[in-house]
Amino acid sequence: MNRHLCIVWPFLVAALGLTARAEPPGPLARPTPRQVAYQDMELQMFVCLDPCTWQGREYDNHSTPPAQINPDKLDAEQWCRAARNFGAGQILFVAKHTGGFCWWRTETSKYGVKETPFREGKGDVLAEVAAACRKHGLKLGIYVYPGDDQWGAVMGGGGKTRDPAKQEAYNRVFRRQMTEVLTRYGPVHEVWFDGSCVIEVGDILKKHCPEAMVFQGPHATLRWVGNEAGYAPYPAWNAVRKKDAATGIATAAHGTPDGEVWMPLEVDTVLHEHFWFWKSNNARHRRSLAKLMDCYYKSVGRGAVLLLNSCPGPDGLIPEGDMALYEAFGKEIARRFAKPLAETSGRGQTVELDLGKPTSVNHVIAMEDIVHGERVRAYRIEGLGGDGQWATLFDGGLSIGHKKIDRFAPATVSRIRLSVTQSADTPLIRRLAAYSVEGAGGSRSLVDAAWAFDEGAGLIARASGADWPARLAGPVWAAGRSGKALDFRTRHDCVALGNVAPGERDFTLAAWVFPRSVPAGQARILAKERINVGANQFRLYLHEGGRLGFAMTDASTSLPYPFITSPGSVPLKAWTHVAVTRRGADFALYVNGQAAARSRSPRVLNHENEEELRIGACTAAAGDGADYAFDGLIDDVRIYARALREAELADPARLPDPLWKSLERWTESTFAADWKTWTVDLTPGIAAPGEFELDFRKTAGPGEIEIRSVELLIAGQPIAGRARPLDGSPGRFIVYRMEQTSADSPSAARVTARFANGRPCAGQVRIRPRQQAERK
Repeated sequence: MNRHLCIVWPFLVAALGLTARAEPPGPLARPTPRQVAYQDMELQMFVCLDPCTWQGREYDNHSTPPAQINPDKLDAEQWCRAARNFGAGQILFVAKHTGGFCWWRTETSKYGVKETPFREGKGDVLAEVAAACRKHGLKLGIYVYPGDDQWGAVMGGGGKTRDPAKQEAYNRVFRRQMTEVLTRYGPVHEVWFDGSCVIEVGDILKKHCPEAMVFQGPHATLRWVGNEAGYAPYPAWNAVRKKDAATGIATAAHGTPDGEVWMPLEVDTVLHEHFWFWKSNNARHRRSLAKLMDCYYKSVGRGAVLLLNSCPGPDGLIPEGDMALYEAFGKEIARRFAKPLAETSGRGQTVELDLGKPTSVNHVIAMEDIVHGERVRAYRIEGLGGDGQWATLFDGGLSIGHKKIDRFAPATVSRIRLSVTQSADTPLIRRLAAYSVEGAGGSRSLVDAAWAFDEGAGLIARASGADWPARLAGPVWAAGRSGKALDFRTRHDCVALGNVAPGERDFTLAAWVFPRSVPAGQARILAKERINVGANQFRLYLHEGGRLGFAMTDASTSLPYPFITSPGSVPLKAWTHVAVTRRGADFALYVNGQAAARSRSPRVLNHENEEELRIGACTAAAGDGADYAFDGLIDDVRIYARALREAELADPARLPDPLWKSLERWTESTFAADWKTWTVDLTPGIAAPGEFELDFRKTAGPGEIEIRSVELLIAGQPIAGRARPLDGSPGRFIVYRMEQTSADSPSAARVTARFANGRPCAGQVRIRPRQQAERK
């Protein structure tokens, strides 16, 4: 009897809308008080100043004599004002970068501020920063790079010297440097070990800053997110496995709700794309306020701490344009979130918030009481409408943790309800707040992604290749061309992909379609437009008569209309693969892999509007409903942020996997029956720090490749522990690069392999970002 009940219960949960309790394998990970305080801070500011500032580089090449380094206008209080202006609670100062230059009066080196004319040769920048932080009520964090060019402790080595004979001496130097910075300048609240640290400093940390947060290394209490783009992948779980925590280089990719160790995420990002240090042309690369707000939603809004960079110039001042942006950023955060419509707290599977009267809402902030661990595993946000019915405002939520900001289409409701649909223990909600924020729609850039629609259930379809969920509004799951598909049956059915801006980018849109009819003369396959609005139209559609069409306009110019294929090219009640490419001003439509029509716009169109990109419909003339819906099935929708070549589209069943970039090929003579090494240039696939997946893919020949090891090389130097096999995936490896990329620090992989049984083969090496890669 009990066995039968156990089988039936999950179906009762789904049918009755009950809440599932996910039992963790052990006690929930819990934060320490200092970790709670750290996450409550939410925002902090990096200050990056180094001799490379004078060189216009990202890394010091020792070409600037200390006598020429004199930031004579340096004002640490200006730095603190910048941090305060956007709400930061801490300044993290780069006291020593890779070149070894020290901004404090160290006794360990002749390469530092003591050797400069700064403050008539008596200056100590770290002392000034510490004093200014105390005055302005900011915490102080210190970055001291574990390596040092002067000692041959190479970048990425965590302090390991090239010459083993120098290691012991350098260990003493670095330990003394850490002791100096942690004993002379008052309390230090965070210590940054960029790329980990192999030199033992645990006793120094315990003695001089036991309450400090530690970034990377064997004593880490927080994690690098794994990218420098300014976002935390979602879900952003706060816990990791004990074995991953012990590595000192765990990232967001290691997060798991059932981990034993609490390690919050820190999201470090630049103010200028993509520079950490001052350049004379930085103003051209300064991020927009909209981009900073996007980072805020995807970092702080996902429970992480955002570490935003600043880069004073050679005079020691943060440029005025940067100062203005910090202030605008702080004001915009306050405009949106300083005054909630209402807020509450509570415990249990549902927590309700009374708004007092029907009110327009488009944001909800939820926070767990993380002191007791992260308990929520899945949730949705609902609103009580004027008809007395609860309606879903936001669905598909997973982690909440310290904070989750959810935004959705405006809805007029009198109550908000947080419904936890899966939890590890009784949810404890520290705060539930509702907001109505004007002008906060936001848009994301076009990226490669593919929706296979193989989930077969639920209201969310996950993308392969990107953090880009598709939210179902009406269509139902059905058998597809292969696996599952979505069946669009009414004029209001659609799938929402959010506000994605094609802009002036090249792109490819592709899908398998099975139309039953073409209602209203046109049926949208993919669209980002509103009916009866002439400007900024954007739609891939079926036209009556079995023709495929595409339309695109910007504010004043359009692609010649109609741009359609010949009659009967897309038959009813049959599967057909359709695609459109844009390369500059040139457009092409493809049917079943063959070019079927071409057109050219008068100039490169720049499409931007605030409408959602939707699958199966466009936005109705009024309100947020759908119209001109597709009638039939849609499967395997793909978007590429480039125009695929004709050869890539020729076989629709073998389109390029999103985000994979092809690297070098090996031939049947590259390896042999005995082990050989081969170096692969990874630079084309690693444009910024992060985790990457390497795939050694056989393409020809009778044999197989057998790989014994893969090592990451940076500037030709092997970096231990940065490559490992991907479990359960022969021929695939995970490669991790923490260091900033530049022309003088290329990435490569040294592969040791052989042909199994001496039988040769040829193949291709591919790479893609790991955090955005599809997880098998």
